[in-house]
Amino acid sequence: MLQRLIPIQPEKRTSFIDHWLAGRSLPLIEKDHVYFIYKNKHEIPVFLAGDMNGWKTNKTPFLKIIGSEYNYCRQQFATDARVEYKFIVNGRWLLDSLNTRKAIGGLGENSLLLMPDYKFPPETLLGRQYKFTQIDTSDFTVRKGSLKYKSYFYKNILADSTSPLLVFNDGADYLKFGMAGIILDNLIRLKKIPPCQALFLQPYKRMKEYWLNEKFIRMLTGRYLLWAMQKYKISPSAPVFMGGASLGGVTAFYASKFIKLSGVFAQSGSFWIDDTKIVDILNPVNLSGTKFYFDFGTFERQDSARNAMVRLLDSKGVSYQENSWPEGHNWGNWRGHLTVALRYLLNPVDMHKSIK
Repeated sequence: MLQRLIPIQPEKRTSFIDHWLAGRSLPLIEKDHVYFIYKNKHEIPVFLAGDMNGWKTNKTPFLKIIGSEYNYCRQQFATDARVEYKFIVNGRWLLDSLNTRKAIGGLGENSLLLMPDYKFPPETLLGRQYKFTQIDTSDFTVRKGSLKYKSYFYKNILADSTSPLLVFNDGADYLKFGMAGIILDNLIRLKKIPPCQALFLQPYKRMKEYWLNEKFIRMLTGRYLLWAMQKYKISPSAPVFMGGASLGGVTAFYASKFIKLSGVFAQSGSFWIDDTKIVDILNPVNLSGTKFYFDFGTFERQDSARNAMVRLLDSKGVSYQENSWPEGHNWGNWRGHLTVALRYLLNPVDMHKSIK
């Protein structure tokens, strides 16, 4: 587009771009390069913020197309990347009005870019021809009724009391944004994982409880699990798996210090907190018999934390898988790759340790 503007007189460039953009899918993608476009009638600063730059508000400026009302920002991404972003215009966070794709997460709505080779996860779709599992909702009460945790229980119609039990941290978010109930039903129906049951617990004070909080983790791995297993008639012989995203992921790894788990998963696990303290915590712990899974989005730039965890698990000789995806720290990433974690943990045959 920019080359086509060279022979166009400056006063005609806005109308030329208007006409050229009409009917095109935006942002503009050329192989692995992307052009974000913003029509800027008031000559005010415009910045791009998103997964690609850690959501920094003034790190990635737009450039003006001389002689027009348009600004553009050129970026380069992997051809299978998924990117969430917004524009910062005069200090305001705005969706890209020229892009119809949106992503919704815990912090609201963002504009969404899908590169040409991105593979949409079909297991997240709710098929109309299938009956999906109804989620039971209960309150788990602590301290004589003064503190109640919202709890959700999933049991596939094919599961029994001895079927694998999955425990999800940030349970309500995994059901709403992660579509975990739909994913479980679809994977079981397609025989990609065995029939299972799942507990989804929503935290009360997330930052405090999930920040390597021993009191909370003892409640989670003790009183809560005991209450749930009695309430839903889950056999003590049922294999138990625990996982979560971000701080919920590091909490799941922390739980392996206090209870013997069959498997643990962390999506974008916050291993970095307190200078990778979780690695020091787990170093003296016997982790044999537990399978571990963790992944990151490449935009998160967590190589140091990832390497520290790899060294720990290698030194323990345990079975694990770790992955990276050209995505960010968001529910679109976690929803899209939950299947990988579940298939690795719940199936008896180990997959290779990492996928790049």
